[in-house]
This record gives sequence, C-alpha cells and structure tokens, in this order.
Amino acid sequence: MRYLAVRFSVKNYLNRYKVITNKEGDEQLSKKDMEKRRRNNYS
Repeated sequence: MRYLAVRFSVKNYLNRYKVITNKEGDEQLSKKDMEKRRRNNYS
C-alpha cells in the first residue's frame, strides 16, 4: 500500500513536470494520460 502511494506521488510529480515542459502542445494529452493512469491505479 505504501509503495503504491510513493509510486503514485512520483508519477504525479513527473506528470506535473511534463505539463510544465510541454505546456504549448501536449497539455491536453497529458491530462488525458493522467486520467487514464488514475483510473488504472484505482481499478
């Protein structure tokens, strides 16, 4: 459980970084990706 939480927070950090670096084009794409990953994590 704890390991999963750590992995999840690392993923969130990486996603945030990705959104900041690719702000022009890929923002919408990374948002969709985050939603998909979130769904995968909870199922």
